[in-house]
Amino acid sequence: MRFSGATLFPLLVLAVLAAATFWLEQASQGETSAPRARDRHDPDYWVDGVQLRGFDAKGAPRHELKARRLEHFPDNDTTLVFEPRLKYLEDREMSVAARRAWVDKQGDHVLLEGDVEIVRPDDKPGAPATVATTTRLHVMPDEEKAHTDAPVTIRQGRSVIVGQGGIAIDNKSQVTVLLGPATATLHRNP
Repeated sequence: MRFSGATLFPLLVLAVLAAATFWLEQASQGETSAPRARDRHDPDYWVDGVQLRGFDAKGAPRHELKARRLEHFPDNDTTLVFEPRLKYLEDREMSVAARRAWVDKQGDHVLLEGDVEIVRPDDKPGAPATVATTTRLHVMPDEEKAHTDAPVTIRQGRSVIVGQGGIAIDNKSQVTVLLGPATATLHRNP
């Protein structure tokens, strides 16, 4: 069987097209050992000097967040907040501060870490505020609940309570429960 140039030309063109297609596919995938940008844990944007407010259904301010810096990570859709200061502005006033906070993609769950401090002013004029400190705290902002299994120290004036097993806080009901063993030194005001 003999092949003429006219018969081999279409086969040659198909072979070149197949080789070019294979080369383009390999070039577009890049190196398999290098992570793709969306698979790395790098921030895709950041904001310095953050100041955010949350409002209720009637438009009244509910809470305010201030932070030194905010970074968003596209790989897991989380946000890292540096030096967050959260303050509830409604009738159950309370403020929360930490070195950093991780926020999930819906904003329903916040993990505060490093020098966490919760301050609740007393309703009575001149009475000392209640201050709780811990190393980490899980917060559900919309539910106004928080908890941790890390040791917690609570101070009110000269009174001190230390809970070794953590704490559960419900800001709406104003109920706080110490978990695990606890010690207390309570001072009465004259």
